[in-house]
Amino acid sequence: MPRKRTSYDAACYYDGKLLGRCTKADSDAYTLLMNACGGEAARVLREYAYFSPELKAILEKAALMQADRSRTGGMFHAPKSSPWGEVQNCETLCPGVFLVSTASHGGTMVANEVAAVLSPAAKKCGFKDKGYICYEEDAQESVVLRELLDKKLWNCETLCPGVFLVSTASHGGTMVANEVAAVLSPAAKKCGFKDKGYICYEEDAQESVVLRELLDKKLWKIPDRIKDKGQFEEKLNQSIRQYHPEYWRARQSGREAAEAARSTAPAKEAAR
Repeated sequence: MPRKRTSYDAACYYDGKLLGRCTKADSDAYTLLMNACGGEAARVLREYAYFSPELKAILEKAALMQADRSRTGGMFHAPKSSPWGEVQNCETLCPGVFLVSTASHGGTMVANEVAAVLSPAAKKCGFKDKGYICYEEDAQESVVLRELLDKKLWNCETLCPGVFLVSTASHGGTMVANEVAAVLSPAAKKCGFKDKGYICYEEDAQESVVLRELLDKKLWKIPDRIKDKGQFEEKLNQSIRQYHPEYWRARQSGREAAEAARSTAPAKEAAR
């Protein structure tokens, strides 16, 4: 039998900010547990074992907000050193979680104060070093990135449901979850590569394809921060024509066929 969907009739807040919608029972439990643990969400997560998925996500967000405030007046300072050497570049993925690179290597470092947002299984995949749980970029980092994406804690831009514009210290691109990949044409899918539940499009040469698709299907619009939208769109087209001519031909053929179908439709209606 299909699982019955839970109806939410309440919500939880911290410092006036919405943490998430939930059932009345979860809202009451949130208040009770926070009071029992002196208002410390991380302590609730440590001392109690069983929560609904909604309540656990709410407590994790509250713990992250509290940890952000507790360290040096509410600011996490980027680490200057790492297990891989002196940090040369550092990007904050969310408060207390840093993507770092050194002269030779890098990874992701999660401050102990916010480690409660990670699952026990995720914590086991990293190693502890000077106040952080660390995840080496080649084999471990994907675990913590996966957790942050699942819990919507990663500081990335959602273009539309299931499609994320992400950036790292050195590079970036667009990631399309497998669950929504049906919105992409077969030609567009061929331009990306598969990785851990996503079709990924590297920012230099592939990303323009997925952005073009989303624009064509009115699933995304060019943000207001881009003043010359026409120039932005033309640059997308130029990039596609240069790096993905097969996709461009497929797109143009599809648009011409659709236009032809629209132009013949009135004639068919008149002939009836």
